[in-house]
Amino acid sequence: MFPTTVYTRAVIPSSRRICCSKILSNTSITTRQFSAPAKKVVVIHSIGSDRPGIVADVTRIVTEKGGNVGESRAQLLGGHFSLMMLVDIAEKDVGDLQEQLASGVKGMKTECMESVEKNATIAPSIACE
Repeated sequence: MFPTTVYTRAVIPSSRRICCSKILSNTSITTRQFSAPAKKVVVIHSIGSDRPGIVADVTRIVTEKGGNVGESRAQLLGGHFSLMMLVDIAEKDVGDLQEQLASGVKGMKTECMESVEKNATIAPSIACE
């Protein structure tokens, strides 16, 4: 079994979301727990000749491996394109991600490295009900 991280969120129905402490104190709050395999934050850097679909190719590989793209930056310089992404992915999938990126992005040199910031996190997006 993998080590897990537990996320907890409070769910308040939209009909009861009023910025008044008296009303909120009478509102019942439901707590739900989500668990996921241990995550690692990695930086992906891809550079090569510009062509349509580079960002789509890299993003497809990341999402197929279960990764979540956080911040990203892209730059076109002359006929060259550079892309950097901060990605949150399960520790067990980092090796597979590196292999796929090295061979799966046509015409690009792509590297995947662990984030320098050891406590970097990409917060899960939580939707309101």
